[in-house]
This record gives sequence, C-alpha cells and structure tokens, in this order.
Amino acid sequence: MGSRTPEPVAAPPGVPRSERREATRRRLLGAALSAVAEHGHTGATTAEIARRAGLSQGMIFKVAPTKAALLAESVRDLFAQLVGEYRSAFAAIDARSDRVAAAVELLAAAYRRPELTAAFELYLTARTDPELASGLREVAQRHRAEVCALAVRLFPEAGRSRARIAAIVDLAMDTLQGEALSSLANPDPLRTRRVTALLSELLRPLLEPKAPCAGR
Repeated sequence: MGSRTPEPVAAPPGVPRSERREATRRRLLGAALSAVAEHGHTGATTAEIARRAGLSQGMIFKVAPTKAALLAESVRDLFAQLVGEYRSAFAAIDARSDRVAAAVELLAAAYRRPELTAAFELYLTARTDPELASGLREVAQRHRAEVCALAVRLFPEAGRSRARIAAIVDLAMDTLQGEALSSLANPDPLRTRRVTALLSELLRPLLEPKAPCAGR
C-alpha cells in the first residue's frame, strides 16, 4: 500500500443524505477490516482507517464512538454480508447435487476469505481488550443465532430441536474455523479437502436423516 491518502469521493448530486451516510459507514467498515488484515490491530489506527477510506478521522467518530466500537461493527457487517452471500450461493446449487457437501464447501470457502483473517485477529485481541470483547461477544451471539436460523431453513428435517441444530452448527463452524486458523501458519490444500470431506460425511445423517430417530 502506498502512503498517499485517497481522494474523498463526492456523492452524486441528488443522493439522499441517508444513502450518503450509509455509503460513508460502509467505506469506513471496509477500511477498518482491510487495515487490520494488513497491519494487525495495533497498526490499524484511526488515522490509517481514515486514510484508506479517503475520509477525515473525525468521520470515524460520527459512525462509531470509539475505535473498538468501529471494529466490532465492521465484524458485524462482515458476518451479515457473509450470511447473505452464503444464502444466495446455496440457493443457486443444482437441486440434484449433494446438498450437505455443498453446504460444507461453501462454509469452508467463507472461512478462507481474507476479511475473516482480520476478524480472527480481533477476537484474539479482545482477550485483553474489554471494550472490544464486549462488542464482539454481542456480534458473535447474533451471528450464531442467524446461522442457526439459516440452517433450519436449509435443512428443516434437522431442525426439530433448537439445541440439536445449534450443536450441529457449532460442530461445523468450529471445525472449519480451526482448519482456517491452522492454514494461516501451514497451508495444506489436501488436508483442507480431507477435513471438509469428512465433515460432510459426519453431518450428512444429521442434516438429512433418512427417517426420524426413535424417541424424537
């Protein structure tokens, strides 16, 4: 990245103020994650975030009261985007294909997104940053609820018990998150394929049971 600050992009005439505010917010959130991904939490200063967004530092505090709040909001926005993209991608798969394998592959691909590397770092940083931890805790809880609700819609036969579908979601997400973190230090595409294949095999009878289990 060069050191030159991008020129602010002027909104076209006639654009409503609410749309201009939302465009500014999204530029700052994207710039925040980009700065963390490249420079880490410490290097992602408000000055660097503002520079990447092509905005003044003062604009940051019109979007969020603190840097920690901005970073938590950037992760929330990223998670919402990923869920929406996942939903659309799953809807586009061939109805005759292996739905469970497709679900796992799409989730694994999401965990390989560079933006999630920044999110991982922020969650680790939050261990010693109470304000960031509080914001990210709320984000994580909301995201898990949204993913569970999506899983119920995609695999209704597996969603008769909320606790059961939550456990299935946790198993899938924790497995693929662990694989993504391992790949940061030791990328191994073959290992990743083996993990996703095995996870699909384990989840298939849980997500698409042939018949209800006795006693359920």
